[in-house]
Amino acid sequence: MKNKKLFSIVTFAYALLITGCMYTSHIDNEKDNNVKEAISIEEVVVNDVKSTPIEANIVSDEVNNVENITTNEEDNTTKFYDTNYMAYINNDSYIYGYYNYDNPIGIINKYQKVLVLRSNDEFSLVEDENGNFFYIPNESIETLPELFVEVDIDSQNVKMYENYEEILSSPCTTGKNSTQTPECYDAVDWMASPFTLEGPGYSCPVSYWMPFNGGVGLHDYVYQDQTMFGTDYYKENGSHGCVRLPYDTAKSIYEKIDTDTYVLVHK
Repeated sequence: MKNKKLFSIVTFAYALLITGCMYTSHIDNEKDNNVKEAISIEEVVVNDVKSTPIEANIVSDEVNNVENITTNEEDNTTKFYDTNYMAYINNDSYIYGYYNYDNPIGIINKYQKVLVLRSNDEFSLVEDENGNFFYIPNESIETLPELFVEVDIDSQNVKMYENYEEILSSPCTTGKNSTQTPECYDAVDWMASPFTLEGPGYSCPVSYWMPFNGGVGLHDYVYQDQTMFGTDYYKENGSHGCVRLPYDTAKSIYEKIDTDTYVLVHK
């Protein structure tokens, strides 16, 4: 009888032990599943953020708070520091979204002007002329001088900057479709006032002549309807490649710049 009671007690204790182990295993599995689910959700969110292109005039909180952000030492990521200068793109380059430097979100063309906002040793956060924000490798940008002239072919506009502030903006007329003004970043070679432009079948006196990139130059042009500056007139009736300017604009630029002042021309 005693042996039966002892056997019953041992059997009951063993059953309790097995039940406890099974419950503990269930709790651990449930925790593991919750952890896996949390990791999976986090990964989806992170990947979504990284793969989302930066749209015009939209910068995420990550970008706004990029100053002095540092990751773990294992990541070997250096801090971003505030900058504020203009640069141009020195070659067609991939652009990247929020901290995702492995998957490009687009391409920016050579000679585009950008404002460099923040930089680290490898990448810079920049804003282009359309208000888009993105990251770009530092090797793809070159700092513009504090004084330079910019010619935008698409908008038929010329601007002059000093200390990275716009000090002049004016409509212009560039080369026609058959003799387009070349995109370039080049310095003014020499200057003359007055000067006579000559070529096959034409001779054209101008008051201000500022050549760059070989025979291409900035100059005043009083021989066309002045209301046509800044319009699509250039496509069929533009220059042989030069940048035509209203008289007052040419005079202002001529009096401000010198030889070796750079001119940035882009579309």
